[in-house]
Order: sequence, then structure tokens, then C-alpha cells
Amino acid sequence: MKKIFTFCFFIIYTCSFAQTEILKTIYEDSLGETASNDNFYIKKEYSFHGKDYIFKISNFKKSILEKDIFTDDTTNIYLKAKVISYHKNGVIAEISHYEKNSIVNEVNTWYDNGQSKEIFKFLEDQKTKSKIKLISQFWDKDNNHLVINGNGEYKNIDPENNIYEVGKVQNYRKSGIWELKSKQYSIQENYEEGKLIFGKAVYTDGETYEYKEIEIRPKPKKGFEHFYQYVGKKLKVRGDWYGKMMIQFVVDKNGELIDLKIKKGISPELDASAIEILKEYGKWIPGKYRGKAVKVQYLLPITIKQS
Repeated sequence: MKKIFTFCFFIIYTCSFAQTEILKTIYEDSLGETASNDNFYIKKEYSFHGKDYIFKISNFKKSILEKDIFTDDTTNIYLKAKVISYHKNGVIAEISHYEKNSIVNEVNTWYDNGQSKEIFKFLEDQKTKSKIKLISQFWDKDNNHLVINGNGEYKNIDPENNIYEVGKVQNYRKSGIWELKSKQYSIQENYEEGKLIFGKAVYTDGETYEYKEIEIRPKPKKGFEHFYQYVGKKLKVRGDWYGKMMIQFVVDKNGELIDLKIKKGISPELDASAIEILKEYGKWIPGKYRGKAVKVQYLLPITIKQS
């Protein structure tokens, strides 16, 4: 029996309800590992929603509600989802919508006192496939309306929460020199019509990075096509093995694949084989954020179909 493999990568970033039925509860420690219900760091509640989205997933950190995710698919949460994030005092911090694992439509954000903060969305550059942030409105903590209909001075200054981001918005896009500061770094970036021209990050430990892209995602050294072909050839399946497998892993700062986990399996034997194949594949080109190598988590769905 011939098997057909399909692959797709995903990067892992006021409502009223009818009576809620909790379908399952998952407890995790600070590393995302399964924990007991009397010694956990994060609690995820899966419940039936049944309106625009089928499931509601509520994330609690140290018993404080952090996020509600409304989704149609609990194995690929952001394929289509509405996400509501909360401040520690329970006030809504952000509402965003996802389709095919990317933010769509406008994102609305608020301060912890309920006051409006920012309205923005993302525009994809058709040539580079990078995303440009379009800032429509921005208010500072004193409720001064600094960016109006895509034009103005953006001044997000909050010493209490270690936030400093200042720059000019012109025609909804970042323009000229922008400065970002925190206890860990000092950053200066130059923009033209929302596109980053050059950036420099200086960290308190003395490390300095220059860059022309905010984020560079990890990738296999020989490219994704080679990676998919390698996994497809190596993965041996039986006639009764089919369905969708979800593998989560992290590409570390050196390009090593670590923390490989089966999030959804087909059979114990096939699941174990898939993990070993990924381990054997070799190093990737690591991801970078503002010039600095960083860990990036991936979710790899593998669909095995009968034909």
C-alpha cells in the first residue's frame, strides 16, 4: 500500500459564553512538561465553545489567567483562532485573530487600567514575504493620542515595566530612527516606509549585533525541500498506519534539534522512528532575532494518507 506524506511547518508568539463544559485539563511545569494538579506552573483548560470556534483553551500561569484561545483545531491551534491576552489584574491586554498561523485583521491592545493603547495590523511584503507593521493609533499611558490615523510620534515609555520604544510613524509605517531600551540592551533602527534598513543592538554584557532583518527563522542547511524528502524516504510505515502526527522540537542557538516531543502520534513505533529520523538529520542554520542567535520552537505536522 502506497503512502502519501504531506508536511507543513508552524512556528510556535470581551466575549460571553453559554454554559461551559471542561473537556480536559492539562498541567505543565515551567518547561512545558506534564505536571501534577498540585504542583504545576501552567494550567490549560480545554472546553467546548460551539459558536464561531469549537474549542476554548485557557492558559493559567501561577493560577493567573494569561490567555484565552478560541480555535477549531486543538492540534494546530493557530490555523484559525481568536486570542485574548490578559494583564495580571484580569483586564484585557490584547485581542488578535489568526488564520493559517498568521495574524490577520487589526490587533487591539489596552493598558492594565482598560485604557486604549494601540491599534495595528501587519502587511506582508510580496517580494521578501516579510511583514510590515502598520500602526493606526497609539495612546501613551497618560491617554495622549500620539499617533492618529497612521501619523504621529510613537512614545511607549513605561519605566515600571522596563519599556522604552520611541520613533516616528508616517503613513502608518515606521519612519527614520527608532530607539528601544531595556535593562538588557540598547537598540537603534533605521526605517524607510516601514522597512528596516539597518539595526544595531548593544547588550549590557558587551555583545553588539548589526542586522538588516528583525527575525531570521531557522532552516535546514540544505533547505526545506531536502529535509522533507529525507524524512519522507526514511519514515517507514505499515499499511494500517495513517493519520496526522505532530512533532514539536526546538532549534537551539547552535542549530541542534532538541526537546523533540510527539504532540500527537499515530503509533508508538512510528512515533519513536520519526523522533530518531529528526535527530539523525543533522544541524540547522539557527534562527536570529535582531542579529543574535536564539532558540526557536517548531511544530511539524506529518500527514500519512492511504492511496
